[in-house]
Amino acid sequence: MDKFSMDRFVNAQNLEIFRQLASSAIDDGERKVLLELLAEQEAQFAELQKVLSQPKRGESATKDVMT
Repeated sequence: MDKFSMDRFVNAQNLEIFRQLASSAIDDGERKVLLELLAEQEAQFAELQKVLSQPKRGESATKDVMT
């Protein structure tokens, strides 16, 4: 597992935790902080998805088919 895959895994775990905490937040202030953290994690997840979807250096964007 490379660094970006591990980061994506940790980020996905954080997203789930923040969603659960936000849904059970006691007051509006706590909920606001958790929703801000959730938004930051969602943005980071989107960036990691972009990085992981790009072809690795030396690979073509499409796989060559051998005949």
